[in-house]
Amino acid sequence: MRDVFLKMATRTNWRILVTVIGIAACVMYMTGTTAMVEGLGTGTDALAARVNEGPYIALDGESLADSRIPLTALDLIEGNRTICWVSWVDVEVQSIPLGSTYAVTCNDTSGMIRPDFASFPATELHMGYRLKDIADAKNLTLQRGDEVVLDLPEGNLSLEYRLTYSSGYIFSTDWVLVAENMTSDIGPGDGYLSFLLIPKESTDDLERLREEGFTLVPTTGTVAFFQGGMDQVESTLYVIAVMTSVVIAVLVASLMSVEVYYRRNDIEILRQIGGGPSLITGIFAMQTLYVSIFGGLLGITLGFVVTNFITSLAPLVGFASFVVPQATISSVLIPFILALIFGVVGGLPVAMLASRRMKGGDLPR
Repeated sequence: MRDVFLKMATRTNWRILVTVIGIAACVMYMTGTTAMVEGLGTGTDALAARVNEGPYIALDGESLADSRIPLTALDLIEGNRTICWVSWVDVEVQSIPLGSTYAVTCNDTSGMIRPDFASFPATELHMGYRLKDIADAKNLTLQRGDEVVLDLPEGNLSLEYRLTYSSGYIFSTDWVLVAENMTSDIGPGDGYLSFLLIPKESTDDLERLREEGFTLVPTTGTVAFFQGGMDQVESTLYVIAVMTSVVIAVLVASLMSVEVYYRRNDIEILRQIGGGPSLITGIFAMQTLYVSIFGGLLGITLGFVVTNFITSLAPLVGFASFVVPQATISSVLIPFILALIFGVVGGLPVAMLASRRMKGGDLPR
């Protein structure tokens, strides 16, 4: 009887295969989404660790483009500070526009930021790698010494491309950085600067600037924004997981209902050879587990294959990503366990109903 039980419980047909694929699709979605969220969290934590010691940015108002800090504000600062000037510019290479961005120069006597603005001549500039990628996409291969034109409100400024700076700097990677002695060309005008960088340890300086009405933004502000949004993403993820699990329960319940109908002759034979209601319940319950386990394992495998495939190819279509899907308990065990639980929730009631109909001799024909 045991062999008959196992054979019937693990019998595979096209209906079962379709259900397994459906469960696998649901688990793949849960696994892939959770793995991406876990990867985003890990990437954000790593980014936070890199900039955790960064300075505060002091602005006049809320907008970097409109910030005008009088030079007299420097009298409020007793410790280290870096002075920065910013202009909104249009960037052109070989008469081809790359877009609008910020051009920035700094007096960085404290060595608070990179690169060293005093170490390269006024005729050259540094370009952020994202802006450089735009140039590459337009078939502009920049070499050191190539002309880059900055269209300023007061007129054009022609500089030479020096190098590309990448992530790890305080400044955005779609800006251009010019030498320190270019402050007369970059910025809000004589007697003003655009923003200040103040070490986070300089609490007295920061407090004086705050009392004078300046806006203080930590360089971790962007990271904090992402980290603050992670809770909302995770909450949404739980809702998605429950909804997807309900779909699994419906799939298994539908399969078991159809299987009971198509296997009514097998059930009748089992009853004639002495099989009881518990045997029927056990067969369909085992088949429910069989389908759920098979679909769950297939879904987890596909989840990581698909997400890694997407993140690996994203740069080829212009979407750079620092997210690496993470294999964790949340992204591996939870989708699998949910598939088992909701598979049983969907299939077990049908199995019990089949056993009751067998007991009452009321099997569908």
